[in-house]
Amino acid sequence: MAIAFGAYAYHHEDTAVKTEPAAGPLDMYLGTWRATLRNDLGKHTRRLVIRPGGVADTVMTLTADGPLGQGRTYHCVFTAKLESATFSSLRLSGSTVASGKPPSSCATGTASTLILLSENTLRRVNEGNKDRLTYTRTSNAWDHPRTGPPLPHGFTRTPD
Repeated sequence: MAIAFGAYAYHHEDTAVKTEPAAGPLDMYLGTWRATLRNDLGKHTRRLVIRPGGVADTVMTLTADGPLGQGRTYHCVFTAKLESATFSSLRLSGSTVASGKPPSSCATGTASTLILLSENTLRRVNEGNKDRLTYTRTSNAWDHPRTGPPLPHGFTRTPD
């Protein structure tokens, strides 16, 4: 029995077999993206990772790092679920905080839309305050196969 997840088919208690996935809207966004913000406190970095999945699956992880002032920094990790995908945009749910230091520096976010501007550039628009940030693709790899999305009970993931 095989189940397909992105570019791999996983066999129950067997090895991973490469398959050619059908191209879909989400496929164009898969990978790791980076952006930088600057303000009077300094440089703030964002690392956005889009993974394979379907509607209602967690497909986005956003890591935010930056200065808080007085030598302090923050590190926040957020996740969001896919609400819809078209070839012109992805709509993500409001983000939830997966982890944060200090916790008071990380707050849940409203829904957002990702718009692909080119093969290696995307814009994320926050629907709450309409803030926009442009990201540059740093990798087409969404994750290592051993740490990808959860598999059904009884299935195993093996390396390439």
